[in-house]
Amino acid sequence: MANSLYVISGLGADERVFCNLQLPGIQVHHIRWIKPFKSESIDHYTKRLFIDVKEPNPNILGLSFGGIVALELATQIPLGKLILLSTVKNRKETPFWFLWAGILNLHQLIPISWLKKMHFAMNWFFSVTNSKEKTMLNAIICESDDAYLRWAIDKIINRKNTILPEKYLHIHGNRDRLFPSKNIKNASIIKGGGHLMVLQKAGEIEKLILDYLQK
Repeated sequence: MANSLYVISGLGADERVFCNLQLPGIQVHHIRWIKPFKSESIDHYTKRLFIDVKEPNPNILGLSFGGIVALELATQIPLGKLILLSTVKNRKETPFWFLWAGILNLHQLIPISWLKKMHFAMNWFFSVTNSKEKTMLNAIICESDDAYLRWAIDKIINRKNTILPEKYLHIHGNRDRLFPSKNIKNASIIKGGGHLMVLQKAGEIEKLILDYLQK
């Protein structure tokens, strides 16, 4: 059984979103986001993000944008186990409104400060319902660096990588509003799971992860 796991959170988030996830026997290492250079490519950013990970064939879990970065890492170094959570693996799984935003360059025109103030919309897209989850999500968004958010949104919209590793575990919620499950292929579906189901469906997710790491 794998005994270590490197975890990458979602867009601008940190280890707070994994507060309900219990993985006994697994040494979890949380990878903190770093500030991107101006016009930095995602492959170069990924190399810098994991520069201190010296373990051969590391086991990686990526949530949302963290999953996109994890897939980029898989093209650079051999991985042990790869776990993708609430993410998209390629452009075919990316919602059409993301792609249209890229074509129209909307993501570059809309001020990030506006997005940070759209609490109701963010709560809906991320499917958070109780006050604790709303407070956490709003705090994470407000604390995120504007330049990093704009850079990361651009990488989601304009991603080019189509290479998939042979083996991975993709866990996705059937009520994910940000990345609808109808577009997702080859995934273990969590019924009732929204985009931040790692908070609400932690027990089901834990079992899938532990079973996969034991193989």
